[in-house]
Amino acid sequence: MGAVVEQVAIEATEFLKLRDALDWGGLSSEDAQRSLDRSLFFARAMDGDEVVGFGRVVGDGVMYFYIQDMMVAANRQGEGIGARILESLLQQIRGVAIKGATVGLMAARGKSGLYARYGFIKRPSEIYDAGMTLVLA
Repeated sequence: MGAVVEQVAIEATEFLKLRDALDWGGLSSEDAQRSLDRSLFFARAMDGDEVVGFGRVVGDGVMYFYIQDMMVAANRQGEGIGARILESLLQQIRGVAIKGATVGLMAARGKSGLYARYGFIKRPSEIYDAGMTLVLA
């Protein structure tokens, strides 16, 4: 059976299970729930009763959007699930974004090709300098 992508959140326990399976651990269940509660949009990939992928959007809901936590179970990668999650998130963003809104993300190593197919631009480029990250201690 193929995975079905739905525009709904996942439970914190499911979120943590996916993160842990991908070695993205280090988050308490309380912090996971707080993070999910503050998200704008969600896309969840289900195969039967199993969550096999997830993504969410954070931002101001008008002009700035950030795609976060794009995850597909390791044994399901390469099936197009990530692309379908991304399409769902972009559809939700387009439903509320103003003209000229910005959608950002930080691609995991080796995954930037997926985002480039949807028009995302690698940085640095001729227009933009490098994207930057600050990890708080």
